[in-house]
Amino acid sequence: MGAGYGNALLGRSHVFLLRIVTLICRGGCLCSVAGPYQYERQSRLDAEICFNATCLISHVVPRNFALPEPIEDRNSSRKSTVIAPPIEILTRQAGFPEGPLVMPDGSIAFCDIKAGMIRRLDGDRLAALADVGGGPNGLALGPDGWLYVANNGGAMRWEELDGRTISKGFKQSGFDARIEKINLANGSIERVLDSVDGRAFQAIDDLVFDPSGEGFWFTDLGRDAEHSRTYGGVYWSKIDGSAICECAYPLVNGANGIGLSPDGSTLYATEYGAGRLWSWRVEGPGALASAEGQAHGGTLVWQAPGAQLLDSLKVTPRGNVVIATQHKGVFSVVSPAGELLTEIEMPEDFLTNLCFDPEDSSIAYATLSTTGRLVKFHWDEAQLSGAIVPSKLSGDNE
Repeated sequence: MGAGYGNALLGRSHVFLLRIVTLICRGGCLCSVAGPYQYERQSRLDAEICFNATCLISHVVPRNFALPEPIEDRNSSRKSTVIAPPIEILTRQAGFPEGPLVMPDGSIAFCDIKAGMIRRLDGDRLAALADVGGGPNGLALGPDGWLYVANNGGAMRWEELDGRTISKGFKQSGFDARIEKINLANGSIERVLDSVDGRAFQAIDDLVFDPSGEGFWFTDLGRDAEHSRTYGGVYWSKIDGSAICECAYPLVNGANGIGLSPDGSTLYATEYGAGRLWSWRVEGPGALASAEGQAHGGTLVWQAPGAQLLDSLKVTPRGNVVIATQHKGVFSVVSPAGELLTEIEMPEDFLTNLCFDPEDSSIAYATLSTTGRLVKFHWDEAQLSGAIVPSKLSGDNE
């Protein structure tokens, strides 16, 4: 065993002990990965927890011990910029929104998770598109013209706090996770899938169609209980649900956002509770190349710093990955090489997702969950090193 390997083990031990001590300082309270919004209530304790943990750990680890260089520093050759673009609020009546999608007629469809609704904003007119029930999480327009819905199955816990809607995670029973599709011509709803190899899905989160249109990739987040959780994973299905396969499993802390590189050769997914962005080389429909080191076969692209949570993602036409990063309240723009290029600041700690205008990718629409807002903003991906611009909300009195 070489010295480098020994140091790596010691580094892992230090991190492991620090996590244990942190939990002790919190009285052994482990927050649910599926209910991140409750973290906000402990934000004032973070500094004290870190201080106490550092003091305790200093009696275990030698004072001259050097932590391994963080992965985000190894992947970055320069400091990322922060962009705070002007924000236009399109509606404040979005419920608990996720999965925005620009429709062929220019209207914006999105999920209202808490209400179990798919809604559509057409100009100033907000209307119900479909009542699907459960907890709709993600949308994708299929090559057959139907609107496909990733539905986590509902059975969620909610709290209203200071005028905000807070997700408290999942229940362990009474859910029905599935992918369904909506006929946009007549509003009818059909179920596509709800299980794989006889096992019911736990909390289907998002989906993306492959370039061929033969099928789609999707994620299952898994569910949390008081002292346990089921694992997340990445799956593929034929468009009609006639063939479904488990492609990357397990993502222990929940598979959430999913997207493909512009040429369709690379699949990306976020591991929500771990704050990690993974990638796989696509070998064909339902087939991913497996890299060494992880049971799910993925390659680590980026590790978010500061215990952030990585929600949904979109891949830009240039191939960069834009990730809803909680509770920092930014969209992190990460290159395929794992470099954090910029952060796009939003007026919301728990932003959930975004989409780009198919006619102009400099126009984006974002869902701000706890404040129930759908917003629009402009950004210039070609000038990621631009100066910081003061944030300004249009149509808001806050």
